[in-house]
Amino acid sequence: MKSENLFILIPDLGKYIKEKNGNSFVYNVYITSRFLDAKVNSERTNFNIPNKQKKDEISYKQIRNEIIQILENLLSDFLRKNREKKVDKYKKHIFDNSPQFRELLKYKSESIDKMPPELSGNKLDIELFKIQNNFEIEIKERGEEILNPKKDITNLKDYKKNYNNYIEKFNAIGKASLAKYIVHRKAVIELLDKFLNAFR
Repeated sequence: MKSENLFILIPDLGKYIKEKNGNSFVYNVYITSRFLDAKVNSERTNFNIPNKQKKDEISYKQIRNEIIQILENLLSDFLRKNREKKVDKYKKHIFDNSPQFRELLKYKSESIDKMPPELSGNKLDIELFKIQNNFEIEIKERGEEILNPKKDITNLKDYKKNYNNYIEKFNAIGKASLAKYIVHRKAVIELLDKFLNAFR
């Protein structure tokens, strides 16, 4: 038998599911098949299935992805409501408290969609910072490709399109950096004010 945490594979499922009356429960899924029976090891603690696909063999990754897709479809209404509620909550946090992450709503919305639903405060900011950091790395790598192409430019129209797309996202990073500076400056002033008040 092999177990995995569903809330890691499907973040919007959450660790616990709450009913309207306030009761909480967990969602367990058990998978059985003749294929798994034939592949289980002698201790019945794991399966003799490759993690990645090898030639014509079925991989554990394939099985996992199929199961996730089936569960996503089965729980589509519940997950959709959870995802919408989560995104609205995170948007409010960004607009009210962390404007330096505002550009992520436009350019990395799919990453925000995949975030766990229970985050708040500093924990939420840390996860948003990780997405922001990956976004900046992605743009820097893209800039290297656009500004220092390894091959001669053969299609000027495509190059111009890619260049404009890069500049747009590069400017977005600039806006995020400015917002970050303003938030940092405000935090320093507030901290200094509290420090001064402590000695009055």
